[in-house]
Amino acid sequence: MVVVLENREYPDVIGSASAPYLTSLATRYGVATHAYAIQHPSQPNYVEMVSGDTQGIVDDSAGPSFEAPSLAGQLHDKGIGWRAYIGGVSQPCYTGAGTDTYTRSHNPLIRFKDVRDDPAQCASVVPTRPARLRPVEWQRAGLRVGDPRPLPGRPQLSDPRRLTPL
Repeated sequence: MVVVLENREYPDVIGSASAPYLTSLATRYGVATHAYAIQHPSQPNYVEMVSGDTQGIVDDSAGPSFEAPSLAGQLHDKGIGWRAYIGGVSQPCYTGAGTDTYTRSHNPLIRFKDVRDDPAQCASVVPTRPARLRPVEWQRAGLRVGDPRPLPGRPQLSDPRRLTPL
C-alpha cells in the first residue's frame, strides 16, 4: 500500500498532533523516508511512481497516453489484484481533464493504455470522495484537519488484509 501526501513535509504529518491516524499507520507499517519528488509539478512524479519513468511528462497537462507498461498492468498480467483510490474522480476510467473535485494529473493510471483500455483494470480505479475536504467538512466528520481517517465508504487502511484478495 502506498499513501501519497502531496505538498506536505514529513514532520508536518508523521508525529504531528494533527495527524494521529497517519502517524499510527506509519508507526505500524513503515515509511519510505528516502523517497522524494523527482520533479515539479505533480504529474511527472505520479507517472514515474507507476511506471518507473516520467514518460517525458514535465507538467500537469492532460497530455498523451502511453504504450509503456504500468505497475498496475504488470500486476494484472501476473494475476495480482490492485486498487487505486482516486479522490474526486466521477467514474473508474474517466478520461476528462478534470472537474471541480478532480484533477486528471493526480490519476496517472488513466494515461496508460494497458489500464485505460481494459475494462477489468478500469474497475480497479475506485472513485472516492474528493481528496481535498474543506476544514468544515473534516470538523463535521469529527476529524482533525489533515488526518484523513477513513470516512464511510472509504477502505479501512489499518488492516491490510481487508484489501486482499482483490
